[in-house]
Amino acid sequence: MRNPRVPDRITSPVRRLCNRIAPGTLPLFVKVCPEADANSQDCFINVENKVKKSGGKIQYGWAIWYVPGLLMEAEFHSVWLSPEGNYIDVSPNEFSFSEIMFLPDPHRVYAGRQIDNIRIPLNKNPQVKEFIRLHEAKFKVLNEGELATRHGAVSVPSEKIRPIIERLAQLSIDLDKE
Repeated sequence: MRNPRVPDRITSPVRRLCNRIAPGTLPLFVKVCPEADANSQDCFINVENKVKKSGGKIQYGWAIWYVPGLLMEAEFHSVWLSPEGNYIDVSPNEFSFSEIMFLPDPHRVYAGRQIDNIRIPLNKNPQVKEFIRLHEAKFKVLNEGELATRHGAVSVPSEKIRPIIERLAQLSIDLDKE
């Protein structure tokens, strides 16, 4: 699958995704300035540590990504709100973006449980819809019961996850051809 990108402006699909999550709230662009001791998969801990060191507070919300022509995705995320009122992403990201699009969520907080990404298709291709459904199924398998509170690698029976992963891999190849 092609690498995700940060939207460069608030488009109609961005608005549609944001309205699904936090109606009436618009996303903003947040500079990424990773802390030296920050981990890419631990934004909530990273921001808590930054608050302890520098004051300010944690802001929960959603990082907004898209795969051109295929889908738009919101990932539950947190950023640091500095004492001066600036939003800063203190967590490194896999693709080294210098800024992210971030939708503050006034209602949701992190309570130690995994939260699935929210995805919408950017076209009517049934394979994109299947890709989204399979990611939802994968999340469900990897977060059943007590797994929802575990972080990092988890172990699940291969017969539950293998068909999902194999189909996702094939769909990724097929969708990259578009």
